[in-house]
Amino acid sequence: MDDISKRICCIYDYGNNVALAERLSREFGRVLYYCPWETSNPESLRVAVGDGLENVERVLDFFDPEVLHRTDLFVFPDIYDGDLQLDLVSRGKRVWGARSGEDFEYKRELFAKTLKQVGLPVAPYKVIVGTSNLKKYLIEHDDLWIKVEMRGDGETWHHQE
Repeated sequence: MDDISKRICCIYDYGNNVALAERLSREFGRVLYYCPWETSNPESLRVAVGDGLENVERVLDFFDPEVLHRTDLFVFPDIYDGDLQLDLVSRGKRVWGARSGEDFEYKRELFAKTLKQVGLPVAPYKVIVGTSNLKKYLIEHDDLWIKVEMRGDGETWHHQE
């Protein structure tokens, strides 16, 4: 078995899994932590995520050659950046992450169709496009669970009249 105490691991995270970086630092020789912070108006709070952790190095530039070329394992604990994960794999890098599995999280109809194709049960659902159409539907129907595509928009909520 490979001795990971001599290996470099890089966590690519959105700020929810800092504890994972701390935990992996007990096993890996070096743990890098990257949290995307770049926007047209960057904020110091985003830059500081993961900074100051013992045995974890905060990385500000994921594409720094030292990060890309020297990292032995890239860890993506969330469901985003499947395209980046596939790119790293195509470069011969080891990647732990969902890759294109994120499609099942955000493309709910694809998920339901896939469940059906493999013979698993699928709860009844209805796809409604647009808030005006949803409003009309909810006026006539009660006690429904509403699931939207983006978590930040209130992903799942219960409609009761």
